[in-house]
Amino acid sequence: MKQTKRRFEPFAFYNSTGICRHLEKMAAKGWMLSWMSTYWWTYQRTQPRKLHFAISYLPNLSQFDPDNLEERQEFLDYCTHGGWHLACSTAQMHVFWNEEENPTPLETDPELELESIRASAWKGFLLGNGLLLGISLFQIFLFTMLYLGNPINVLSNSLLVYSVMCFLIAAAWAVTDLVCYSRWSSKAEKMAPLGSLPQPVDTRHLGKGVTYLVVILLLIEVVRGIASGQQTSPWMLVIPTCLFTLLLSQAMQALQDWLRRRGASRGLNRALIAVLCISGGMTYAIGMMFLRPAANAAELAIRGAETYTVQGESYTAYQDAVPLSLEELTEAQTGFYSTRRTGDQTIFLSRYSVTQEPRLDAQNQDELPSLRYTVYSIFWPSLYEICKRDLLETGVLMEQYILYSYIPADPTPWGAEEVFQRLNNAEGLENEFLLCYDNILVTIEFSWMPTQEQMELAGRKLASSADFGIW
Repeated sequence: MKQTKRRFEPFAFYNSTGICRHLEKMAAKGWMLSWMSTYWWTYQRTQPRKLHFAISYLPNLSQFDPDNLEERQEFLDYCTHGGWHLACSTAQMHVFWNEEENPTPLETDPELELESIRASAWKGFLLGNGLLLGISLFQIFLFTMLYLGNPINVLSNSLLVYSVMCFLIAAAWAVTDLVCYSRWSSKAEKMAPLGSLPQPVDTRHLGKGVTYLVVILLLIEVVRGIASGQQTSPWMLVIPTCLFTLLLSQAMQALQDWLRRRGASRGLNRALIAVLCISGGMTYAIGMMFLRPAANAAELAIRGAETYTVQGESYTAYQDAVPLSLEELTEAQTGFYSTRRTGDQTIFLSRYSVTQEPRLDAQNQDELPSLRYTVYSIFWPSLYEICKRDLLETGVLMEQYILYSYIPADPTPWGAEEVFQRLNNAEGLENEFLLCYDNILVTIEFSWMPTQEQMELAGRKLASSADFGIW
């Protein structure tokens, strides 16, 4: 029979009545709280008992202070004398249990209790949520700047979109916590002189829902990224990154608890935790140096890519399936080319790019044609004009002069609604085009000037290739 249970319990730290009511229910089921961090609690199996729980806050303490601190020991002795036994503690919060039928309340002065909660909040709850909110808003700001500079690439980057979604959720969660605490604190200030404190809003289920949503979205993105065969290596690295972060946080908590039990000073505890954090970061960086090549090799194996050598240097030749190839457009022979398709997809749009270039070991490699194109499938109609304008404004700025721009071209051969051709202000028109269809945008670049027949074939193939991308 299982003797230990670990549970995710995102209670607000000041929700003492909600926590005590929950622990009483767990004790009645035969589970006693034995260890707790901010959100992860550990229970040990015991005989089912009817117990009373109470929580007291010591604002002068921190999670780095030793357990044998004189102030803490005096407080515990006082509680034990009143029949209250310590279940566990974390930072300023101490959880006690009592098996008497009608125990003497541990906290008898609501005003002093409110003062202790407020003082404790500044050391952990408010500081932590403030940092979370600040970091999240800063990341959202950076995302906004990236979006304003290059919206189409930002909106098609699944890792970036997922990250900003997490930061939006984190910011909303931090704001919710801070607003709930502020409202509770204001009510408590009015009620404390009357002999009671208000019941806080229970945000535990909301916290669980938000966490599960983030994890589910991450799993979906990881599976989709790996299964696509085009984003395997970056998403494969997400898994060890998450596992390492979890292990490092557990190791830091275990070291912190061990140092507290051994009576290490607050300064020593903080210093050793900082050393572990820094060394863990260095270990992660070194590990990524070895994992990244392995992830890249796994991606190449999934895609069936071939490695070849030219003058002692190794190169990779891809043979990905593509909707339009040089073999269809020209008389190019199969096997002389590396055909690579990369792509990504978000809730906003999908993007996949194809590059078909001669292998470096091909005969007359410099004389063989090449082809590049990128297909954007816009899921939200309101983003279509934004993305088209972004592609049209990709001119290179140098010394306040635009080196490249797009000018309108005849859309008839392409079967498109609009077509634009790139103009090099120094060398004239180039063989690069922007094709605009109903909900699809295509940029395509030839190493030669395509004929009308080639334009018709390319337009027909690419206009119906939206579903050819990631999956």
